[in-house]
Amino acid sequence: MYREVKRARRYHRPLAVIALKVEESDINVLLPQMVKEVQHAMMRQYVLAGIARILDNNIHDFETIALRDNNFILVLPEITAEEADQVAQKLQSAVKEHLKIQLQVGTANFPGEAMTFESLVEMALKNAQPPDRVLATPKQVTTPQNLGDIRL
Repeated sequence: MYREVKRARRYHRPLAVIALKVEESDINVLLPQMVKEVQHAMMRQYVLAGIARILDNNIHDFETIALRDNNFILVLPEITAEEADQVAQKLQSAVKEHLKIQLQVGTANFPGEAMTFESLVEMALKNAQPPDRVLATPKQVTTPQNLGDIRL
């Protein structure tokens, strides 16, 4: 991921970062304490693996996915801020459709909002909004040809 930010900076190319937050409350299961903890850990892994599978199936091979705490961080080379919003919304919809989980989605872009990988991730996490607030202010977006290639 650091390499992609460095490449974008070096060659003056766009790049976007998407952060997808998973709320712990979406994973909770009501059981006696000990069983609850074991089941919670297993359910957490199951849910995170399911989300990772959906994300992997819906992005291009050259894009990168990482898990940090309960947050998925995606690095999307050659994706503008407007395209990142569209991709984030499609990923959010795919996860909701398949796993019935509402993700909070935020994006950040290079060089418009941040210049380093850490600040891009921080900004994307800060911008993460509940599903009903994603793209609350519609933007004029011209969809590039290759955006239709995203598999959902």
